[in-house]
Amino acid sequence: MIQITRSTRKTSQKTRDLCLQSFDRLTQRKDIGFFQLPEREAPWRLTEERVSQLSSQFQNFVFVGIGGSGLGGRTVRDCLNPQFQNKQISFLENVDPVALNFFFQSYKSLDSTHWVFISKSGSTLETLALANAIQHYLSKNGMDLSHVSTVISEVKESPLTIWAQKNNIPVLPIDLDVGGRFSVLTPVGLMPAAALGASLKDMRQGANWSLQQKDLIAELAAQILESFQREEWVTQFWFYSNQLKTFGDWIQQLWAESLAKKQDIHGKPAPRVSTPMGCLGTNDQHSILQQVMEGYRDKFLWVSRVKSVETFSTITTNLFVDYSQLNEKSLANVLSAEAEATYSAFEEVGLSALELEWRDLSPECLSAGFMLFELIVGTLGEALEINVFNQPGVELGKKLAKKILDTNTVVRPGNNP
Repeated sequence: MIQITRSTRKTSQKTRDLCLQSFDRLTQRKDIGFFQLPEREAPWRLTEERVSQLSSQFQNFVFVGIGGSGLGGRTVRDCLNPQFQNKQISFLENVDPVALNFFFQSYKSLDSTHWVFISKSGSTLETLALANAIQHYLSKNGMDLSHVSTVISEVKESPLTIWAQKNNIPVLPIDLDVGGRFSVLTPVGLMPAAALGASLKDMRQGANWSLQQKDLIAELAAQILESFQREEWVTQFWFYSNQLKTFGDWIQQLWAESLAKKQDIHGKPAPRVSTPMGCLGTNDQHSILQQVMEGYRDKFLWVSRVKSVETFSTITTNLFVDYSQLNEKSLANVLSAEAEATYSAFEEVGLSALELEWRDLSPECLSAGFMLFELIVGTLGEALEINVFNQPGVELGKKLAKKILDTNTVVRPGNNP
């Protein structure tokens, strides 16, 4: 389903053995649930049942969540939408008042829209603020948000679940042992998939496939560890498919929040890790490639190609007689040539790179990709002896934002002390 096709760097047996052992330690942990999700019946069944209940009444779904509560579902939508259009899916994440106002000005289907509020903690500031704003807009149209909502959250007392309980709003649970950025294979990502019409059975099979790819995961984790040894502090993920652009955003959060830590599990300074960066081929060949090729050699480059995409389109007529390269060529031929040329250029100038081939972008393969990268990050955490399941670095900003709101001391541009 997903495989390494080539790499400019060979890993050592020592590093691979470390990663194999780290994978085993990870998957033997009882306190971590993301890799157990394919075995758990409830997330898949409850999601299918809820979408089935709603399908006859609603043609549109708006998912409201941020970070791990938004990126996973948006990645599902962007990847699967070309194949599945059972329902119209939208996402609201940022608390930008102008953007929300524009959304409602241009949105014409309120009567047939269901709202899904996602927050693992149930107390995410942005999600609660958006709920208030959405209720304001709906009330002007004589609608009550609580009558057209579902909540996805941990089953514990929180502002979001209390609101749901008071208003008889169904709650789909996120298991307590599954972290937010690891939650895409809970109702967080499964509900958008089911609403689109994708098979959750296929997604479950894809996740199970990745759990059997111990050697592949160990090799990819070893490639990363040895890139750190070479002091390659930017890991770029080049995706040669528009459908995977948001997958790059999802990896960015998974990678950055999980791996960048101040202390290791022993309380000592944590090892340095790379900064992740998603790139879209061919677009970013016209923006970032110059720096990659001639800038500082501090990058490790992953090129992901999709077999079904590169064989998709039909041959077109060439309108340009002096451009013979396009004679009897399809867009897929051009995309394939560009991906091949970019990897070959990396190789020719001696950059560190590897190439992954995805079979297709079916629900099964997408789910395999989610689980694969989660397992890579988890394996790296065990190898580096860091806690990849917390994010203490973001807590200070959250506390300060709430303090500012509590004291009514919001500082606006131009009014800084």
